[in-house]
Amino acid sequence: MEVPQTGRQKGETYRQFVTLYRPAKGSKYYRLLWTDPVTGKRRERKGGTTLAGARAKSDEIVAQLMEGSPPESARANMLARDAFAIYIQMDQHPKWQEREQQNQASRYRVWIDPVIGNKRCAQLRRSDLEAVLASMRDATVPDPDNPGGPEISRGIKTATMQRARSQLGQWARWLHENGYTTSNIATGLDLAKFLPRRTQAIDPLAPIVPPSLIPSQDQCNALADALELGTTPWWGLACRIASTVGPRYGELAAMDLNSVDLTNGTLSIRRSLVPVPKSDANPLGWKWGTPKNKQLRQVPILKAWRPALEARLAEVEKEHEAGKNEYRLLFPSLRGRPYRQNNWYGSTYRKAVDRLPEGGWPFTWHATRHAAASWMLHTDGMREVHVATILGHSDPQFTRARYLGVERGYLEQSAGLLDAALS
Repeated sequence: MEVPQTGRQKGETYRQFVTLYRPAKGSKYYRLLWTDPVTGKRRERKGGTTLAGARAKSDEIVAQLMEGSPPESARANMLARDAFAIYIQMDQHPKWQEREQQNQASRYRVWIDPVIGNKRCAQLRRSDLEAVLASMRDATVPDPDNPGGPEISRGIKTATMQRARSQLGQWARWLHENGYTTSNIATGLDLAKFLPRRTQAIDPLAPIVPPSLIPSQDQCNALADALELGTTPWWGLACRIASTVGPRYGELAAMDLNSVDLTNGTLSIRRSLVPVPKSDANPLGWKWGTPKNKQLRQVPILKAWRPALEARLAEVEKEHEAGKNEYRLLFPSLRGRPYRQNNWYGSTYRKAVDRLPEGGWPFTWHATRHAAASWMLHTDGMREVHVATILGHSDPQFTRARYLGVERGYLEQSAGLLDAALS
């Protein structure tokens, strides 16, 4: 690409931040111009004698701005509006499509900027992000049927609220990592407080799982049978475990031989498979992490799938001896490696769903965990505190509120027991 000379002609904009100009007459150096995000002043430097060299130096400038070369105090005193402008422009998200970047900017302009745009970054708190979500929840528009009268609710969709919460979390993390704030202000930001409730629960702040998102045990068994017909049949066993004791996908994918204690009849959930972007520091694209909420726990081995688990243990030993399953994983990929969920989704899960009759599994994989939670809570004799421990919830009240509002059978059962006690 030919780069124009300096003067009134427009230069090449490189990585949305630096403008390159061809050498002026009498000079052999390219020129690089950019705007300092802290001072707002234009800056200029030589960019080498070749276009490739100029672009390389432009990369250095962008990297320097991203890594926080300006003093932290200067960044902390920047307006939130200006910080977001840098965040949205500086090629932080190479996977963003142009449409998504426009949506990010639009959501910021409509919902975030009016609330916190004029605040300094050092003054931002979690309460400011909560104010943004509250403004979305309480948004109103004029009533077309009653001009001049009270306004009516705008009815922001739940999906829009979720995307806004995700955007706020990503932005807050970026602010903290780049020295604009001293902490991640999105930590502990609870979206459930601002979502419309679909059913009534004991805890008014707990997000309810509606019945339409909870499969039956028969549906889970059908999915497990379909998974056993694929190239990685051990995921049928994983489905039976997930639908009865509720481990998450990452926890299942990280289970190895050391996780199984047949003597005591328990599975130890002590780590999780975490996907990460591939880089020179991590060429594998994954790492071992702790389970969600850092809840290291044990779950029981049930008789319904214990024989299949014992058979799988023997298979894992043979795979490891043959050099195929390096980490001795119970549920690896076909090649015996840790199975990242995005790869598993297309290669294993979707194919199994397609084997079922149309409409046989209108759920996500995580619905197997919902099925386990609801089934355990409505099993006679199961205590809520034990169910919460098996699921890895830190608060049994959360488990109770999240799932007991789904079915009403326990009310009829309780009424019968109490009536019998009074008679």
